[in-house]
Amino acid sequence: MEAAKFEAQLELARRQIRQVAQEFGLEYRPESYSFLFVSKRESYLRNYLAAPMYSEFGATEAERVQNLEKFLNSPLYTAVTGPGSTEGCVMTREELEDEQVVIAQIANPTLRAEYEALYDKLTRHMQGRFLTLFSWPETEWESQEGLAYMVLHEWLHVLLMDNGIFFQDRGKSWEWDEGLVTYLMAFLGKEDLDGSGKYAPQAVAEIEDQSHKAARRWREILKDKQTPKERRSAILQELEAR
Repeated sequence: MEAAKFEAQLELARRQIRQVAQEFGLEYRPESYSFLFVSKRESYLRNYLAAPMYSEFGATEAERVQNLEKFLNSPLYTAVTGPGSTEGCVMTREELEDEQVVIAQIANPTLRAEYEALYDKLTRHMQGRFLTLFSWPETEWESQEGLAYMVLHEWLHVLLMDNGIFFQDRGKSWEWDEGLVTYLMAFLGKEDLDGSGKYAPQAVAEIEDQSHKAARRWREILKDKQTPKERRSAILQELEAR
């Protein structure tokens, strides 16, 4: 994709994020939306330590590094890094620092060096509290709709986290976070909550189905909320619920 077209996509995403911020009573901080394009392998190496879809290899980061080679030789790794696969994720400075400690425990020296090089690069680009990572195949760069979708989805995560809305920090399921972002994508006209998801590889189709189910729950929670204050209050009420 030409640089000018990509910049236009980024500016559109920023406008949509500002719209959601206004409609839901949230604060928009421009400095929180830094990003970095990484290779497909780099993306999955990082997400392996944090994403819920890899829980079969360990409940904690420390457990997962012990099963790293098992993951790299698994059908799941082959599937998620296959042709046409794309991924985005948001990492915080706190996560980056915690994960740097854990990767020192990787037994295989070659893999440990690969992780260290990746995290050195992430550290150099982590300018504020958040860094959004995008993996997008060069052969798919002309698919502007898919790239724009991924950027918007991940930056909605940033918007929520930047406003203290992150259910996993409260010990709740990732479905609350993914469901809320998916609901907000539908609010912007980018998702059909009663249809199938978009752009997800088959390997994560089940997770996307769960996200849509959670988004429909958010639709029910927010259906009668008409003002930014009411919407924000309803979300915070669910965040605080025990």
